[in-house]
Amino acid sequence: MKRFLKINAADNVAVALADDLHEGETLDVEGVAVTLREDVARGHKFALRDIAAGENVVKYGYPIGHARNFLPRISFTKAMSMLCGFICPTQAKIPFSIQ
Repeated sequence: MKRFLKINAADNVAVALADDLHEGETLDVEGVAVTLREDVARGHKFALRDIAAGENVVKYGYPIGHARNFLPRISFTKAMSMLCGFICPTQAKIPFSIQ
């Protein structure tokens, strides 16, 4: 079973599919060996490359928010590290509401 998923070639994050991915574990991401800097729980995202503060976080090939702080490659992208700017109505740049 695959332990993580990069959904689209343009994504700069992947999603953990395994129960847990552990700090120090080495993953093969499209032929590149990468080592996790911290534990990542199933269903959570982790950065595949350095993401600068304010830069788009890309999943499904589309921006899903902005990095609040610098996210180093292979770090867990905690919700507190990302600002929603595209799909979260409370902080959306394009006004809309969910009813």
